[in-house]
Amino acid sequence: MILTATIMRTIPGLGLLAGLAWSEPATADCKFPDSAARVVVKIGPYAGGRTGESLNQLSNFLQLLRENYYMLKQDIEPYAAAAPFLQKVELSLQDDYVITGDQITAETALKYWRDAPTTLQVFFGAIRRIQETFTIVSSIHLGDTQNPLYIMTLPLRGDEFASAKDSHTLLIYYALALQAKKLECPSDVVGHLLSRTNEIATTLLNRQISETERKRVVEIKQHVESLGKPTS
Repeated sequence: MILTATIMRTIPGLGLLAGLAWSEPATADCKFPDSAARVVVKIGPYAGGRTGESLNQLSNFLQLLRENYYMLKQDIEPYAAAAPFLQKVELSLQDDYVITGDQITAETALKYWRDAPTTLQVFFGAIRRIQETFTIVSSIHLGDTQNPLYIMTLPLRGDEFASAKDSHTLLIYYALALQAKKLECPSDVVGHLLSRTNEIATTLLNRQISETERKRVVEIKQHVESLGKPTS
């Protein structure tokens, strides 16, 4: 089943990146039509989760991705009038394919991204058990961007489960912000997406995360802040 929906959930109040907050969504449109937009978050295969507790943990992770999508859809809906591509944002998640599909490579993900012009990004990876802890290893390919591939290894336990949730949400908002910037959408649409990305990055940096993950988040945060600076 491909999941597409407009959701009635709430998202906690988030701070905004300085200089990028507006009180109301814009009324002007993006310069480029939404037909040119990439809107599909494609969830590819995750190896290692076909049976037993590994399957349970992978299923929990997929539910996490769905919940992220639900909240994101509600958050961006007010901006869809000015940026219609946001209304079309879709999570393509087919459980059987994710769980039993053949593992793919970064090259395969990039080829898929190039061959499917509506694809925003491709998620793929594996679930692993290290002693008694299940860990998700996610690769997220953003296609032809400056830093196209992000790889993260995150434990699925306790407080660290929240970091896994936020780390994946971060990259969806980041990709949407880059897309809005590319389509030359109104400044408050771009600003909102950059602000959300920045806020999630700040939340992650205030947690106990690995140095590799911290470096990745810092790089995204710095890029977001540079995109949010006014041009002279």
